[in-house]
Amino acid sequence: MNGKWPRLLVVDDEPLVARWTMLTLGRYFLKEGLLGVDGEIVECRDGRTALRLLSEEGPFDLVLTDLMMNRMSGEELVSRIRRGETESGTHATPRSVVVVAYSGGFAGVINKPEPPFAEFDRGINKPLEPEQLIGALLDLLIPLDVDGVLTKM
Repeated sequence: MNGKWPRLLVVDDEPLVARWTMLTLGRYFLKEGLLGVDGEIVECRDGRTALRLLSEEGPFDLVLTDLMMNRMSGEELVSRIRRGETESGTHATPRSVVVVAYSGGFAGVINKPEPPFAEFDRGINKPLEPEQLIGALLDLLIPLDVDGVLTKM
């Protein structure tokens, strides 16, 4: 582990969407970004590669995945994460990792999607809007108690 926080994994098979997402996240979550945190953002193009990265190059704090991908759907990726398939590597990511999925099938930001998407922590509708994306990630990564006090970091 390299001490970076947060460590984000972006999984998308569409190069333009992946690039936009990486640039948007970088504006906030890298050392020179608006939040001033020393994060790391890793990108891959399919679920199989994501599983390998989560096991061998983790742990990651959050996985951001498209649902509709070719080699492995985002739904299958998340299901395999939740079954613990990423917990066996040298630098394993726990099955409890925060997962945000995006697709054209969601209506806005969904806090707890209904089945079959119940394994995601958050669902976001495409096209992605920077404010929605960053707001959802901050809400999940930096939890506050009812009084607005930081509960962990």
